[in-house]
Amino acid sequence: MAYENLCMYCFQELGGRSTCPHCGRDSHAAVPQIQMLPGTLVYHDRFLVGRALGQDATGIVYTAFDTKRENKLRIREYLPRDCAERLNDGTVVPIAGMEDKFDNGIRRLRASVEETDDPRRRHFFFEENGTAYIVQRKNPQAEAERGSGDRHEDEDEGGGKKRALIIALVAAIVVVGAAAALIFMFNGALNGPKDLTETPTLDPNQVWIPSESPTVTPYASPTFAALVDPDLSWMDFTFDDASEGSGKTSQSTAGGASKTTAVPTLTGDSSDYKNVNAKSGSTEIKKVQQRLVALGWMSKSKISGKYDKTTKNAVLAFQKYINSHFSPSEKLKEDGIAGPKTQQWLYQVDAVKPTATPKPQVTAGSDEDAVDADSSAKKIRAMQRELILLGVLPEGADNGKYDATTQSAVKRFQTRVNQLQGYDVLEVTGRMDALSMAFLDHYVDEWREIQTATAEPTAAPTANPTAVPKQYDPDSDPNPIRAGSSAEAVRSVQRRLIAIGMLPEGADDGVYGASTTLAVKTFQQWVNQQRNEQTLPMNGEADALTRAYLKYCQDNGLRPAAEVTRVPGEDENVNENEDITINKDSHPDSIRRVQKLLSDVGLMDAKGIDGVYGGATTRAVLAFQKYINAHGGNLPVTGVVDDLTRRELEYYSDHDMLADGSADATAAPTEAPAADAFSFSDIGNTVEGQRSADELEYDGEKSSTLGGNQEE
Repeated sequence: MAYENLCMYCFQELGGRSTCPHCGRDSHAAVPQIQMLPGTLVYHDRFLVGRALGQDATGIVYTAFDTKRENKLRIREYLPRDCAERLNDGTVVPIAGMEDKFDNGIRRLRASVEETDDPRRRHFFFEENGTAYIVQRKNPQAEAERGSGDRHEDEDEGGGKKRALIIALVAAIVVVGAAAALIFMFNGALNGPKDLTETPTLDPNQVWIPSESPTVTPYASPTFAALVDPDLSWMDFTFDDASEGSGKTSQSTAGGASKTTAVPTLTGDSSDYKNVNAKSGSTEIKKVQQRLVALGWMSKSKISGKYDKTTKNAVLAFQKYINSHFSPSEKLKEDGIAGPKTQQWLYQVDAVKPTATPKPQVTAGSDEDAVDADSSAKKIRAMQRELILLGVLPEGADNGKYDATTQSAVKRFQTRVNQLQGYDVLEVTGRMDALSMAFLDHYVDEWREIQTATAEPTAAPTANPTAVPKQYDPDSDPNPIRAGSSAEAVRSVQRRLIAIGMLPEGADDGVYGASTTLAVKTFQQWVNQQRNEQTLPMNGEADALTRAYLKYCQDNGLRPAAEVTRVPGEDENVNENEDITINKDSHPDSIRRVQKLLSDVGLMDAKGIDGVYGGATTRAVLAFQKYINAHGGNLPVTGVVDDLTRRELEYYSDHDMLADGSADATAAPTEAPAADAFSFSDIGNTVEGQRSADELEYDGEKSSTLGGNQEE
């Protein structure tokens, strides 16, 4: 097969073109310096390397072609950007001073392949060009079904296959020689007399490669552009750094040799030292702590004279470092106790804590930054979305509740931070304390920068240009916009709510959450009050008619709300120590507050506010819950004030709204716009079939009536 005629993206024939007729990619597109040249053959010229698919912190993944089986697969090249570089000849070398880290990475890569018990499901590992490669089979199950007799065929180039190849070559030589002899005998030519021994034997490499090597694409200017795999999460991306920080270091190399730092010579005997632990005296403990501080294993502010958790963790980290870095013949017991042998190393060897990889300088904010089960739904949801972004929490788990799933995710995040830091900087409690929250914000910002960093784009013409997608038009979309709609559609609603003062600036995040739902619901209720009829469903979903009214208000400069709508359940001023469920057993003060709210919405006489959860209070709560559900809500009709019912009551009370749907006569009325400015006559044209222009004509003589009936 003439590989120089193949597209290095899809391995289909180019047909003499520079742009592939199959995938539309430009075969002459520049290649970053850090990547292997497309067209390179590796592993005894077995695998043809194509274009890079993605790059992460530990290496690059290429599309590749198996010239033996003639199928496509993927090859991962170990090339950690923090400790290795590629030379102009294509080989990979470690950066000066980072040789140990580079070699340890190769050992871990090999170990990750060999950890698979079933060899039929194991990826193929080999070393070449100064680094290591993993051939990633596309379908491990299919490979497993081939059986043990076939699975070793890829890895074994000797034995029976070699003999078969030699026999085939000898046979080919005999056939060629016989043919040449016949031609010579019958034609008496072939450029004059010629000895058959001058006929060249076939190069064994010609079995696998064409006579002329494929023309590789020239390198572009050197770059370490972050081509992050879109399926890669922060947890996966930081795996290599985390394993470095946790002290997990393998000592075996590919050849079985050990490569460690020279072990220093210790003087004296460990019996000169005594155990230092929690039962030791303050002076002895302080001496150990001061030495740990001098070597960078502990903060100076932590010197207390007490053998606390910080001291124990510092000693444990020191013990792990000595075992992994020096590999002494007598390993230190990794127990966090400063025993005689540990102290001998501590005082006689300047084993300074390594700082090759800079750690983020993160400081805790105030206690108000902490998030736990007592926090507001808004704070919990914001934290959950950051955990989802890092891949610690699954998509869709941002429910605003500090449940078991959230707690487990927080523990995983705290554990990973400790691994990255190399010591227990965070307590793994499942509670997002102020310091944990500071680390979460730090890594979220860092991950966003990594994801947005892309290589300099190169022009890649396509064979069949794709039409530019039409920009989303919310006015022509007949479907309701709600939770689950596209981010673009949600933003179109949010931006109009912001324009009319129903949402704060910057709230157009593309997420149809509680804030957006309540803002839409409030707007729908406002329109119904202005029209003095049930024009819009008060369900918080932006259907076509609701969006038409929103557009009209935006176009005419109407602002239904004098202030930005407060979202029930997301008010930072809510008393978080208050009873979540209020019933007959609650404190009288809590009951009086509920009764006051019921009085504000017109469902209870103010004279009945007595702090007793009796029949009148129960009936009023039932009436309010039924009213909310009749207008698109979803409250449990129990007669008991749960958290959701209480927040709805507070919202209605704060906005001087009555539970019968009318505005409070004693409250300051919403400013009625002038008759010539407040007209919904254009909405019927926008939402065809729902309301005609005549039906929506504003009656200037009636400030609260806009005329017309909604078609069902």
